[in-house]
Amino acid sequence: MVRFAAAVSLACLAVPAFAEENKEESCGYQGAIASAIQTARLDGVREKRVEKKILANSPAWPENYNKVIPTITGWIYQIDKSQLRSNDLGAIWQEQCVTNWDAIQQMLSNQSG
Repeated sequence: MVRFAAAVSLACLAVPAFAEENKEESCGYQGAIASAIQTARLDGVREKRVEKKILANSPAWPENYNKVIPTITGWIYQIDKSQLRSNDLGAIWQEQCVTNWDAIQQMLSNQSG
């Protein structure tokens, strides 16, 4: 679980604009990205083609969130496929994002200050 929280933090740090977003909204978008990547992996999309595949489907999140796709993709492609089939990574990602929001905002604040 620590590894997962670290991945959430890294994704948020990759796009400082997330700090300006509402917690629930931002974490919801990130969860949607994680779900899209999980689906792509389960559908057999190669890791290097995930971003292009997802963006071709005109995702519903704001464009600035696209920058986090490579970070989340790397993490999801390290997970065993049996774990992917039995877990909703979008929901897990969203929950961890909300739970760790304050710590992430502190890291972003320290990074910019």
